[in-house]
Amino acid sequence: MECLVLWHRAIPVLDEQEDPGAHDAWTDDLAERADDVGGRVLLRVGSTLVVLFEMHDVHVALRWALETLERADALDPSMAGLRVALGVAVGEVDEQHGGLVGAAFDRAQLLANRARFGELVLDPACHAVARDAFLFARTVNTGSAGLRGDAVDRTHPFLADCRRELAHLRQPGLVAPIEQAAQAVIEAATKPGSMRMVLRGPSGAGAGRLCSRLVESLEPSLWLHVSGVPGGLEPLGSLRYALTYHFGSAEAVHAAFPQLDDVAKARLGKLLRGDVVSFTDAYGLMRAMLSWARQAGGKSVVLLDPVGGIDPSTVKLLNEVIDEAGAETILVVRLSEEGRVPAAILARGVFESTLPRLGPSLARTLAAQVLGEPEGSGLASRVAAIGGDTPLGVIEAARTLVAAGDLIHERGHFRFRLSPPSVDGAVPLERLLSDRLRTVDAVAYRVLEMVSLLPQGAGDAALAAIAGFDGISADALEAAVNELAAGWLLERNTEWRTSSEQLRHVVLGAMPPARRSELYRFAAEAARATMSGAVFAGASLAYYLAEGGDAEAGAKGLLTAAVAAADSGHLRGALRLAAAAVQFLPDDDTRRVAAHVSQTIKRSEREANPARQSFAGPGESIEISSAVGAAATVRAIDAIQQRDFERAERYVELGIAQGRSLAAADRMRVVLAVLRGSTNAARAAYGQMLQRGGAERPGERTRSALAHALVLLQERDTKAAVRESLRAIQVARAEQDGRGEAAALTTLATCYRALSRPDDAAALAAKVQPMAPPPSTSMV
Repeated sequence: MECLVLWHRAIPVLDEQEDPGAHDAWTDDLAERADDVGGRVLLRVGSTLVVLFEMHDVHVALRWALETLERADALDPSMAGLRVALGVAVGEVDEQHGGLVGAAFDRAQLLANRARFGELVLDPACHAVARDAFLFARTVNTGSAGLRGDAVDRTHPFLADCRRELAHLRQPGLVAPIEQAAQAVIEAATKPGSMRMVLRGPSGAGAGRLCSRLVESLEPSLWLHVSGVPGGLEPLGSLRYALTYHFGSAEAVHAAFPQLDDVAKARLGKLLRGDVVSFTDAYGLMRAMLSWARQAGGKSVVLLDPVGGIDPSTVKLLNEVIDEAGAETILVVRLSEEGRVPAAILARGVFESTLPRLGPSLARTLAAQVLGEPEGSGLASRVAAIGGDTPLGVIEAARTLVAAGDLIHERGHFRFRLSPPSVDGAVPLERLLSDRLRTVDAVAYRVLEMVSLLPQGAGDAALAAIAGFDGISADALEAAVNELAAGWLLERNTEWRTSSEQLRHVVLGAMPPARRSELYRFAAEAARATMSGAVFAGASLAYYLAEGGDAEAGAKGLLTAAVAAADSGHLRGALRLAAAAVQFLPDDDTRRVAAHVSQTIKRSEREANPARQSFAGPGESIEISSAVGAAATVRAIDAIQQRDFERAERYVELGIAQGRSLAAADRMRVVLAVLRGSTNAARAAYGQMLQRGGAERPGERTRSALAHALVLLQERDTKAAVRESLRAIQVARAEQDGRGEAAALTTLATCYRALSRPDDAAALAAKVQPMAPPPSTSMV
């Protein structure tokens, strides 16, 4: 049986006035206190005491040990002062010949003997269990078989106390470059008429705070943050969620627009319920809402972030309606440094502002503001060096150091608890966030997972329902969200949301598949009461069901929404819904309905504009036929080569709806994610491809290996990417797959360029030329 052994060593202070019975009284009291907290006294020799605890009582045992040291320090040395040290070890304890034996006893005694007086020293096994709750000071070297122990930092023993010190950090102002960018954006926004703006910059560059500054300056009558919907599927779902997020409830949305006529009010009610609203009706409704907001005073401001998860109907609607007379609106699109502006928005002209990265001096200034330190502080310099060149990176560096107990707050100032950490370079933002999340309480972290999974605008009622299904009481939920808010992980407007989009991505990326499916099942149960019977909102419910394991019910709901979307003018959304249904349940019936949807879309577009071909670029045409799936995939590759990622994604979905290989579609999505610079999306698409099976079938192995190589390249594991490329070449040659071999050689050349070996890359490229097929077919 694995137990925790605590060895108490005490040496009396020699004093002719001390009471001879005082040490016996101390040991008697200690044994009684150990018994009260669940310990079992095994040995008592003089003032030496050996106590056994069950493993589930580790934290109780260590708190008891710390209290023991505090009581020993408080004794009057002239009477019965004790020099006490404790060693703790974890290990198997067996009963033999009427007694207990185990190496843990030896380790605990050795650590107690090598400890300084007043120390509590843990062996490595106990340290691994306790490090999520306790802080440690020095390492104790026993010199025996390499055994080392870690002494608890008695000055600051509890990690939870350090997390509470996050409240001493400050919210900084905008640094000079962001302030300058904000002034330029505000100046452009005050010009007459509607405007499309693009805020481009690295993660955490300050776009959110810049947009807040814009809203403060313009004081718009209508301000909406339009975000993603589950799977990006529900037609007009992003608009629905944005309205409820801003106003707090459907009733509050209705109350905010009292001047709407009865027809518009009925359409608004259907939109907020998630019922079918045709694109034409939604357009008229949004025009009326923007016009009324303009009459109420000031322009409207609409932020699209993250634009990739927003449903196509909402993007199209907002992009077109702001050009109507009287609908003066600033449409802001938030993008990464390499992000691509949606083609329809770009075609109408945009004002683009690129947020710069911070230089070392500005990073130090920002760190000093966060810590409350004076300019030029050495402490701020170290924090800035860890945080890197973005405002959020610097802020999260400070938060991570405080939450981990590396920075502590004393006498109104922060200081390093031990020695300052060595800085070899900036720590990536994702790693800072991941490190900080390790200090979060288990129940609070489960709540954080729920908030991250729910779309913005779902409301606190949905969170409470999911928490209930997950076994978290209302009181525990309230305590968890308060703890997360105090730790700068959640913030509240009309509902609880993660403090940054980057944090949400880190939480979702770290979520195990089983946990993700479980939460989707809970979300489906919570959504049934409000989404059942609403066809468009049913698309989000169907996505929850499918991701939670009920692929049949999910595909059925998606197809129902797809048919309704195609019939009501949401053509792009209908295609995406049909493709998603096929991906979740690729049987004949699903493919048949999906093909019918794609044909309906084609017919609707031809009727609306006979001169325009569905999803076709300049000079293109697409015919719906038995071969259209393969043709769509080829055209998707051509679009990728032209870096028209939106068109490529449409062709991928069209190919899926028309029966193209799902594995091939996943490979295309890996390529798209890599080119867009999204590592998480690339890894997710590759994982989805593996789950479908068939990656080891002849003809698929080469391309699967190449997809993996691309993911590894995106993750900057170049040597592993080289190995995968070499494996792809070997398989392609064994299968006499010329196209696959050419693609593998090209990928290997890319790897060599990443390794700064241009000569090798050029030699491989020369080999590819005589054998390469047309570029648009190498990954089909």
